[in-house]
Amino acid sequence: MKTMKLLAIGIVLMLVANQGMSQEALWQHDFEKEVEWSKITDAGVLLVGSTDMMLMGIDSRNGEKLWESDIMKGARGIKGADGKKQKESALFDQFLSVLESEEYPEMADYIGIKYTDNLTFKNYAIINLLTGEEVLSPRIRMEKGKTR
Repeated sequence: MKTMKLLAIGIVLMLVANQGMSQEALWQHDFEKEVEWSKITDAGVLLVGSTDMMLMGIDSRNGEKLWESDIMKGARGIKGADGKKQKESALFDQFLSVLESEEYPEMADYIGIKYTDNLTFKNYAIINLLTGEEVLSPRIRMEKGKTR
């Protein structure tokens, strides 16, 4: 079990910021739960997945938390092809991707989440990287249905 809750993103950020030979961390962030997964995006947002399956967007320049989402929580119960429980990091890797398109570069400001139990899709969403807004998901469809 990991014991460190304080995550210094210094190494990743030094590569991104290209600060020369300095080895100092640019910032530190104290997360409520342990970090299991992270990915830096071209938009400068550090995506962070925690042990409780929360997904967060962090501004890589200053460490400010931009948003957090519980959209990945339902993936916790999904088992691998071998029938065994998967680690949180594997679930984030498998079901989350930054959208890319040479024709529409603005798509890189969004992430796609789609997870399945290998029989049916369990959840899907398109999330704005900069705001955390779900622009497409079953929750939006349910909310729109309630307002009619």
